[in-house]
Amino acid sequence: MGYLTTVTIYNDDVDMINPEKESNLNNIKKFAQVVYKAACGSDLNSLSTSVGNCSNFVTVQKTRHADDHTIYVHMGNTVVEMNPYSEKTQKIIQKNPEFADKLISFMDQELKELKKLQKAMKAEKKSQEKLKKELKKKLDNK
Repeated sequence: MGYLTTVTIYNDDVDMINPEKESNLNNIKKFAQVVYKAACGSDLNSLSTSVGNCSNFVTVQKTRHADDHTIYVHMGNTVVEMNPYSEKTQKIIQKNPEFADKLISFMDQELKELKKLQKAMKAEKKSQEKLKKELKKKLDNK
């Protein structure tokens, strides 16, 4: 297994890296350098950086091994790692408990909805398999 790097781009100013505009060459290079440096496994924990006139155009999360699972929550204009072993998560919970409550509540609600969806899809699959068996049985009896 390899390594993964999660990148969030704030789309409001994405035109700054439009390759069709020659005036964007420096922005494109800076964007590529930030992503490349992060993906090469630099020691950064995460990085928000400016490109052109946008102060937080791209946020690059730390590179992690494919076996190092985590959850990222996009909420508002931010992306937050939610992992009980992460110093960043622990810092959010300690310094901004109200925001941490919102993040955790959101994840809890999403998990409930996913479980509901999973249950419905399993029931649908089971129902379809039952219908196939019944149809096959009818066809075999003819």
